[in-house]
Amino acid sequence: MNNKRPVKIEEAFSLLEQENAWYKNVVYKKSVLWNFSKENQYFNIVLIDDIQDIETFKRRDFFLLWNTSNKFQAAFLLDRGVTSEDVKKIQRMLIKDYGGDLGSLGASHNRKLPGFYNTKYPDAPYMQIQYVGTRVLNANHILEKYKETYEKEEEITKPQQRILTVEQMMKQLQGRGTPKKTWQDFFKEKQNKSQADIAYAIYLIDRGYTDEQIRQALLNESEDLEIRKKGHLEDYLRRTLSAARTYYENFKGGK
Repeated sequence: MNNKRPVKIEEAFSLLEQENAWYKNVVYKKSVLWNFSKENQYFNIVLIDDIQDIETFKRRDFFLLWNTSNKFQAAFLLDRGVTSEDVKKIQRMLIKDYGGDLGSLGASHNRKLPGFYNTKYPDAPYMQIQYVGTRVLNANHILEKYKETYEKEEEITKPQQRILTVEQMMKQLQGRGTPKKTWQDFFKEKQNKSQADIAYAIYLIDRGYTDEQIRQALLNESEDLEIRKKGHLEDYLRRTLSAARTYYENFKGGK
């Protein structure tokens, strides 16, 4: 409707009316999506998809809760703006406490707008606001908790060689420069983190890196890997490397 241009909140309703959004939503089955502008440097609202503990959310009087079908989305209001990286940290802590979708971390994901028909669930009712609260969260407190929960744990468990960046590590190979591609390049293409892991591993195999170097590259670059594969991280890395080697030997090594 707005060609992905930022819209001020006070202008949003007028835009919806101008575009006849409700009619297009119901008759043409067009979803109405919104997100916080990626141009923002700071965000004071953190969103969680598929929040689980909705009763505690209401009891603690948090900011906003809406649902479609049997899935609930939550918004938490912060006492100050934080960077997009800090949004992810706060989301992880809130998901740890209230449940939610770790695959939707980020400050600016597209989301369907409450008050409209969810085209993904044709038999479900409109997305409706379920609760409006007043509590404001202390951003500094949550970020301190994140540091205690995750960063100290990582310092204890990560191997000493992980203090090197991927670039520094790759430069140690004689006669070779740094990779031309990063894990993020493959994630943009695949839109699936596990598929990006194996594709990146194959790419690094093709460039001559060892299993240990590839393992370290994945640990450093693959987004939320230790959270996604918590409890079986080493087994996941072993299986990913094995599958990548098999693919490379069968389909690339012979070329």
